[in-house]
Amino acid sequence: MLAMAWAILTLLAPANAANVLLIWDDDANSVENTPPLASELNAGTQALITALEAAGNTVALSNKTQHQYTALNPAPADFDAVVHLNGNTTSSLNVMKSSAVLKLLDYVQNQGGGFISSENTEAQIEIPFVGLNRAMEDLMLLDRVDGPPQPYGPMTVTKVPAQLNHPLLTGLQNQFSFTGNRMNSQLRPYGSQPATVLLTDDVGAPAAAVRDFGIGRVVTFHHAGNFRSVGNLSTTLQDPDVQQLYVNAVRWTDQKAPSLVGIERAASTPTNASNVRYTVTFSEGVDGVTPSDFKANIAGGLNIVPQIQVTELSPTQYEVRLTGLSGTGSVSLTLLNNGSIVDRSFNQNPLAGDPFTGPTYFVDAVKPVIQNFTTDRLVVLEGEKATLTFEFSEPMQTSLKPAVTIQTETNGNIAASPVGTPIEGRPDRIDDGLLVLYNFDDGGGTTVRDSADQGDALDLTIADPNAVSWGNSYLSIDAPTIIDSSGPATKLYDGVTASGALTLEAWVRPANSVQNGPARIVNYAVHSGSRNATLGQDGSNYVARVRTNETTVNGTPDVATDGGVTAGALQHVVYTRDASGATRFYIDGVLVDEDSISGEINLSTWDSTFAFALVNEFTRDRPWLGDIYLAAMYDRALAPAEITQNFAAGADDGTIGDGTWKGAFIYEVSFDRSVVDADAGTGIIRVSGARDVPGNTMLANEEYTVTLIEGGLIIVAQPPAFSYAASGSTKTLKVRVFGGVGPLNFEWFREDENNILVPVGGNADTLVLSDIDFDDAGNYYCVVTDALNVAQTDPAFIEVVASLQAANSYTIMALTACIVMLASLILLIGAAERKDD
Repeated sequence: MLAMAWAILTLLAPANAANVLLIWDDDANSVENTPPLASELNAGTQALITALEAAGNTVALSNKTQHQYTALNPAPADFDAVVHLNGNTTSSLNVMKSSAVLKLLDYVQNQGGGFISSENTEAQIEIPFVGLNRAMEDLMLLDRVDGPPQPYGPMTVTKVPAQLNHPLLTGLQNQFSFTGNRMNSQLRPYGSQPATVLLTDDVGAPAAAVRDFGIGRVVTFHHAGNFRSVGNLSTTLQDPDVQQLYVNAVRWTDQKAPSLVGIERAASTPTNASNVRYTVTFSEGVDGVTPSDFKANIAGGLNIVPQIQVTELSPTQYEVRLTGLSGTGSVSLTLLNNGSIVDRSFNQNPLAGDPFTGPTYFVDAVKPVIQNFTTDRLVVLEGEKATLTFEFSEPMQTSLKPAVTIQTETNGNIAASPVGTPIEGRPDRIDDGLLVLYNFDDGGGTTVRDSADQGDALDLTIADPNAVSWGNSYLSIDAPTIIDSSGPATKLYDGVTASGALTLEAWVRPANSVQNGPARIVNYAVHSGSRNATLGQDGSNYVARVRTNETTVNGTPDVATDGGVTAGALQHVVYTRDASGATRFYIDGVLVDEDSISGEINLSTWDSTFAFALVNEFTRDRPWLGDIYLAAMYDRALAPAEITQNFAAGADDGTIGDGTWKGAFIYEVSFDRSVVDADAGTGIIRVSGARDVPGNTMLANEEYTVTLIEGGLIIVAQPPAFSYAASGSTKTLKVRVFGGVGPLNFEWFREDENNILVPVGGNADTLVLSDIDFDDAGNYYCVVTDALNVAQTDPAFIEVVASLQAANSYTIMALTACIVMLASLILLIGAAERKDD
């Protein structure tokens, strides 16, 4: 029978019907101003919470027991319904204060809230002077007629025939029984908005009544859920029929309209995807969310209106996908609120609020190209190297290292490597005490491998491969998923419980600064309410929780940074806790928080059955989105110098300190080795593998060339290193060579203000510059080639002036100054010689 009733309860209760505040009545051992854990409440209250949540409601507990509740901890206005449990507090000292009662009255009467209570509230109304002073009579629909409640025992209640179809009685038999205390009561009379009896008990007294009060609704039961006589432990709230009454009461009293919490991009922008996704979140569970509730707004070069698809992720969250995008431009999503979206209460309250437009995706499907190429030398001699610089047409993914090769005519390829500090030059990561290390260098598949040397590898599995995308030594978490171990993380348990200390470390690029919960990054737990250790993100803060013998089983109180999360930026985040309880948080090698969490980590504190995971909780309700480059855990607290060393070692992806990218557009490399005789000839330069920020891979670039020579051609005369030329005049530069083989070829170049070599003149040993203007100033070079070799002159700088007379004046003045200085020096020397004589 009980199983059948529970099945009826589950089937009839829609998910996430309402947000419920439960004002609890038993004095749990709760932290000051903090709701108690469910495990700290009595069995009846725990059972009711479980039933309400199984019906899909979101349940929050008051910070204090009912007689300490102020209607500000928290305020009822944030909830659809309030359940006031008041089953075992008849003492005159344990009465809700009148100020709180008045706020609850206003919440129902003027704010449209729902209030659900039971017998013992009436008992407190009757306590003289210190009681509720009749202030709560509008919310307590049944009036006690003969003093104390009836003894604890079985009771049978029956539906009032005229009210068989009332929503409060949905899913219940016309007559049913349960065990508990009750009062002999009568319906309280009201001058307006009278109450209605829905159930009577086996002596004909009202057992349940309802009332519209102001714009809100009230439900009162004649049983006291947690009230118990001496020696009798109340089981009333554990009865499935009683639980169904409470579930129905919440659904009937919920008249508050749901609202839109927000619209967020489910992936990063800009993007080159043809489909983009949004996550739309409501304040409570809703129905009726269809494509017609949304509008796609396109701008720029997007040349198609996308199709809209809607998928329910949970009663409060929906994924809206815009498909069929092409071209380049922007798109955003607007919730129209056309009246079809309603909450899951009996009342189907329509969504409140005006149309709302979410953030924009910038869609870029254009492949990047190299728009400019320069080199520090056009001719690379035997024994020399060259530096090559490529400028791309748009911002690039600087975490990727494009491949650059120089193909020689007869001697294979010369590779080109990053300019600056190579990865090989970085310090090694700290290995001492390293339990697990994930550096995401697998490049694909569903397995993330543990590369730490200690113990058996704790490899992880990606639950949904479609929710991630592999990068160069990193993993993009594009949609909620979990990456977890197949069983207990035994080596973590053994290592940390033996030392009593730990370090949690990650290299991450957060997708945004609003994900919370906290959103799990590194997680050693079993569900959202119980863990050994967690490193996560809560909005703009990084958060760590570690379970000790003096914290809760959830590892609270936690430790958090004061800000520090930078969306879209690659960050090194480290949390340490030593055996004494001292904690430290570091971001990018800098200490940002010091704290202390008391207690010990030992065999009895931690749970050996817990598994290990990344980017989510095991209940899949605390997802983290972004790019993760590295995750690690140690069985000791790393010292500050060691954290600095790990930061300097980088994220193992070539993005920290390698000097490859000079900004988002410029990529610079140099020859891996010097040119040798066998390389002689034309070197063809090829670039591949570069991607722009949205993910478009570069178009195959045109081939660039440099000349590789073995020597033999000698320049014996060349233009002076510096000379003047008057504006409007003619200037002649000449080069003479020796040792050429076969016909000679001359190429003249001028280096402009952007250090780009611009071809000038014809194929001759003489360059004539006619009608010179100031733009002709700069360094001039001549490259001479024969059948086998290439030679290049030194730079010859021409300074263009208004007239040579001015230039000559400058020269004469300089020579005069030199002559005067020389004469003075001779006189000084002569004087010194005469003195010596």
